[in-house]
Amino acid sequence: MPTHRSRMLAAFRGEAVDTLPYVPRLDLWYLANATSGTLPKQHAGRAMNEIARAEGWAVYHRFADDQLDEAIQPMYLHRGIGLYASRDTPYDIVFPRDVEIRVHRSGGRQRVEYHTPIGMVSTTVHYDLEAQKLGITIPTIVEHLIKTPEDYAPAGWLFERLDAVPSFERFRRWSDEDIRDDGVPVALGCFGASPINEIQRDLIDSTQFFFHYKDHQEKMRRLAGHMEPLFDRIIAIVCASPADVVWWGANFDDMITYPPYFEREISPWIARVSGALARHGKLLLSHTDGENEGLMDLIRDSGMHIAESICPAPMTKVSLAEYYRRWSPKLTLYGGVPSTIVLDETSDADFEAYMDALFRAVAPGARFLVGIADQVPPNAIFSRLQRIGERVAKEGSLPLRPATPARRIPRRSRAPRRRRSRTPATTSSRRSGRTS
Repeated sequence: MPTHRSRMLAAFRGEAVDTLPYVPRLDLWYLANATSGTLPKQHAGRAMNEIARAEGWAVYHRFADDQLDEAIQPMYLHRGIGLYASRDTPYDIVFPRDVEIRVHRSGGRQRVEYHTPIGMVSTTVHYDLEAQKLGITIPTIVEHLIKTPEDYAPAGWLFERLDAVPSFERFRRWSDEDIRDDGVPVALGCFGASPINEIQRDLIDSTQFFFHYKDHQEKMRRLAGHMEPLFDRIIAIVCASPADVVWWGANFDDMITYPPYFEREISPWIARVSGALARHGKLLLSHTDGENEGLMDLIRDSGMHIAESICPAPMTKVSLAEYYRRWSPKLTLYGGVPSTIVLDETSDADFEAYMDALFRAVAPGARFLVGIADQVPPNAIFSRLQRIGERVAKEGSLPLRPATPARRIPRRSRAPRRRRSRTPATTSSRRSGRTS
């Protein structure tokens, strides 16, 4: 009897599957509603993955940590420089002995100072109860490591001396105890697809990045060079890890990671990492949740194996049918249901029409997993998540031969784009960041 894990792995690999997997991402929705005491009555008191199991859904590979728990906070101490020690991270970061790390906490803010022999650099993140009620799953960076050109040298000194060591037991414990056979535990490699992309994502303000990318190119390239050995070490560890799938790169968007930038700074690293993983029988998953209209060919040809959290029209410009037509010969698509579809701004009739269109768009259904993109928002209508599960169970047998007459597809939503992890917001969003 196939399990959720076996079905998902087969779909990831482009192998035959008996039915479409349904894998809604619940971490933001769960964190917001568990914190606020607004979980559906039938699921009150249940852990996130137990809700998915009770509904018969596959378990998603993200989790919802209580960031206000002092036992959890050390896992995210170095979030300001894009480094984690969370359950899905199969490695730990080792800091050099001659760097002094000073931590200052005040209210919901945490400042971390890295005192190196050639200068101090610092980051500050924010997280409080209100952030958790919004479903924000990682602290928001409010002070970035790189603030002036003078910060590049001590930042480079620090990164050049960082090391990574395997932490496979932590990953195995999460996989065996929390995910089990109900999903695929995805190992976190790097949210930044390359050193330059990591600088863009976490080390510098998003607007200032573009000024520095033009005006301080030499300093930025030097910092990226100092980061490469750590990236290479992480690649080696994830290749040796117990994971079948590795998360590498997130939040691609044709304005923020615009085509020439993507081709120059991201594509070579995705190809490099996916090639290394493939030689060890593993797959690379990227979180492709942005506006991808200008990146369709670049993402398809990048070498990644799984495009996760694809978010089609009406939230973006690319229809699900176009995504599937252009990407499914090379990539597995994971997502396909925009988060606005499960909000009350979309009528019941338009919701059902979208689901009708989904089954037509992805026929015959190979290389596709149904999920909410970017994720289930905190104010989602829970019965619609259940309805998607019902329809996938009833109509998702493969190969798809949709016979449902066409209905009106909802107009493009005016809802705001999914928020990045940089700023707290009240719309549906990620871990992430986390992703992102």
